[in-house]
Amino acid sequence: MSSACAVTEGTKAIGQYLRRLREQAGISQRDLAVRMGCHQPAIARLEAGGVRPNVDTLRRIVEALGLQLELHAVSRDTALAASVPVHVRRS
Repeated sequence: MSSACAVTEGTKAIGQYLRRLREQAGISQRDLAVRMGCHQPAIARLEAGGVRPNVDTLRRIVEALGLQLELHAVSRDTALAASVPVHVRRS
């Protein structure tokens, strides 16, 4: 996981989206942590928006969920206004 940071709109939106993806996959935070090789509290911090995940962390999460990460360069305002802050594709 990446370094801790203040909860912001962006980190909170990413965390909420990742939590929805995890719940849709039907797995617990603990199961996701095991798949990623980290600890459950790290997943909880990420989902709460208290961690700014780097690209490698996002990739590891979505791959553990059986998804694929897609990155698109957009302005910060566009990213914050998006209803889906991270785009993933089913593998």
